[in-house]
Order: sequence, then structure tokens, then C-alpha cells
Amino acid sequence: IDAAMLAAGVAPAVIDPAGLTVVSTTSLAAPTGEGPATAALTADGRRLVVGGGDKVVVMPMGGSDKAARWSTGSPVRGLALRDGTEKVYVGQEGAVTAHDMATGKLLSRTVVPGLVSVRQVLAR
Repeated sequence: IDAAMLAAGVAPAVIDPAGLTVVSTTSLAAPTGEGPATAALTADGRRLVVGGGDKVVVMPMGGSDKAARWSTGSPVRGLALRDGTEKVYVGQEGAVTAHDMATGKLLSRTVVPGLVSVRQVLAR
């Protein structure tokens, strides 16, 4: 996924691999901005987290719940989720920030000089 695809309104789809058919699609309240976009699906498949530009959107998959969206203040350099938590880890210039998934509230910030991208969070 890149920012141009998100801006064009690309909709995530549920695919039936046995029948090779599209079962359903969902509109994406995608962030807009310059640069690459990144996405992560929660382990339970209930929420899609998308980051692009300096925005993050947490979109419920199915149902009518509203998407949560917030600004990170600097370009998103990757997203990571950790099973069993309600946190979104966001790579940013020189840091990784942890945010509450429902509100976007900043929970912590860890300085990481020279950070290029975040792809995964490991527990101790």
C-alpha cells in the first residue's frame, strides 16, 4: 500500500481463497500525505491500522464503528502492533512512539537515533 493508492480510495477486500472470489470490501478512511504508507492488521482481524504522512487511522473491519484518527506530528516510518495490547507503535524520525489504539493518546516515546522504519515489536 502506498499513499497514492490510499488517496485513490482503494478498499480492502475479503477474498475466498477456495472460490477465488471477493466476498466483501470495506471503504478505508485512509490518511493522506506525502511518502509511503504502512498498514497492520490486529491479530483478531477486527481493526486495520494505517499510517501515511503524519497521520494514523485505526479502522474497524466490518460493523459501523467509526475510525479513530490522529496526527503523529512527524512522518510515519512504519507501524507495529503487539498481540494482547491496545497499543500502536509508530516509527518516527529518531523515535518510536506508543499510542493508545482507540484515542491516539501518546503513551511513551523511545529515542532511536537514525531510525529508518518500524516493522515489528518484540516483548521482553
